[in-house]
Amino acid sequence: GKAAGLPFAILGGPHGDVPLEATSGRVIAKFVIDNRVPVVVDLSAFRKAPMRRFVTDFLDELYHRNTEPLHLVVDEADLFAPQRPGRDGLALLGVMEDVVRRGRAKGLGCTLISQRPAVLHKDVLTQVSVLIALRLSGPQDREAIKAWIESHASDSERREVLDSLPGLATGDGWFWSPSFMGVLTRFRA
Repeated sequence: GKAAGLPFAILGGPHGDVPLEATSGRVIAKFVIDNRVPVVVDLSAFRKAPMRRFVTDFLDELYHRNTEPLHLVVDEADLFAPQRPGRDGLALLGVMEDVVRRGRAKGLGCTLISQRPAVLHKDVLTQVSVLIALRLSGPQDREAIKAWIESHASDSERREVLDSLPGLATGDGWFWSPSFMGVLTRFRA
């Protein structure tokens, strides 16, 4: 870009202001809690096992120490809350469930982003209160959000949304906040 950009500290990754170690999850969480600065944590340089260790420690520390409003955006959420976790992913799934299901009582809000809702653990997926759905061409992915849609929509709304998902153009999607905002609208980014 040509402008200064947003005032985020970037931790880790190839463009990070500070490098990350797999063992620094708790330290980074304490930094975020104590300093209340917006950060992007880039885990792209980690292999899966070190990434799971970092995120497990980071989320556990956030969950147990945070007391003030804090919003966490988790991209590729299915990596951290997979539908079928291996033995080495159970601790991470457990702390991810704590943050998503019980974090609100500790000031934690959470936005989960996944291209594949079918592989996101259902105990996490069912906690969604606002759904933003872009093109989903895979039948398994549409099926994964179908139960949520059915419990929040009339038959005509359900059909309209589900039938449109495979053919949405790039940048088109649905924003749905049934209880918080009372909104169901199609958008173009």
